[in-house]
Amino acid sequence: MISSRRLAREWALRILYQIDIGKVPHDEALAQAMNMLRMEFSQRSSRAQKDSSFEPLTLDYLTGSLSDVIPTVRPVFAKALAIGASRLVQEAPEWQEVRFLSALKRRVARLNFEPPFLSKHILNSTIIPRTMSEEDPLSVHYFALNEDEQKRYRHFVVSAGEELPLALTEEFKQLAADVARAVAQNNPVPFQHGYILEQRTAFHQKEEARWKRIGEIVEKQIVDWLRTASFLRQLVVGTLENVKAIDKTIASQSAGWKLDRLVSVDHNILRLGCFELFYLPDRVIGVSINEAVELAKKYSTAESGGFVNGVLGALLGKSEPSVSDVKEILEAEEEAIDLPDELIGLEESE
Repeated sequence: MISSRRLAREWALRILYQIDIGKVPHDEALAQAMNMLRMEFSQRSSRAQKDSSFEPLTLDYLTGSLSDVIPTVRPVFAKALAIGASRLVQEAPEWQEVRFLSALKRRVARLNFEPPFLSKHILNSTIIPRTMSEEDPLSVHYFALNEDEQKRYRHFVVSAGEELPLALTEEFKQLAADVARAVAQNNPVPFQHGYILEQRTAFHQKEEARWKRIGEIVEKQIVDWLRTASFLRQLVVGTLENVKAIDKTIASQSAGWKLDRLVSVDHNILRLGCFELFYLPDRVIGVSINEAVELAKKYSTAESGGFVNGVLGALLGKSEPSVSDVKEILEAEEEAIDLPDELIGLEESE
């Protein structure tokens, strides 16, 4: 388990390392990493739920539809998008039932299905709030958005409502065909109507439970992904835009060593640390130094943690985080996210 901000720092280090060592163009390195990060969040649930492709396909579509909001997304906007997406996928049992009834009618001839549908259509007002209600989390977040954010939110949920069922068509068809085949094979003709209704009800209840769980996954993963991706982009873009000034700042503490003698990992950890300390208005000093030290311990040599701590501390006129800073560290880092705390592309130090 790892916090979203630590995960963002590790990915930022990876990007800067690729640019530095692999000579990968800035935009290309950032774009590739952002897409890999998105896929990591999309595929997380498939590792835990190996019996269904609905989760990763749903998350892949939804996150792909939201990539454009990353540069400017605010926490309240991320939460509104996540809740809206979670509610939207609760329509999936209805999408699935349409496919199931179609498959069943091909196998069970001359049978009128009563009731025609078991699914209850979700009202648009539950996905796009019309009035403010303190009792509705989506309403609270939606009406805290500015006009442009509300417009982007509405475009997202309307487009997703049209396109997500199409993205899942093959999975819906396959599941419907498999279940309809099993129902038809065991169909007791004298009691056909009651049996079919019983099987429809059981299937519908199973799908409602499935999509309730997927909705919970969707809400958490979208919030975690947007939070991580937004901070990652801020770190990388900000560090690269100010890299000359940052290197000059680091060099001011270069008594006895030169920047070009630094290993790339240590150099880029210092760059990230300096960017957080001097360019982020909401940074907590103890957190920024501590996180840089942890990166050095994990991805560089045994001595690098102390070296990074010494340089960053000297830049601020302090040698190590105070007791109060350590408390801030514990309070400032968010809830852990359910992703492996490992980074592709950099070897951990032994």
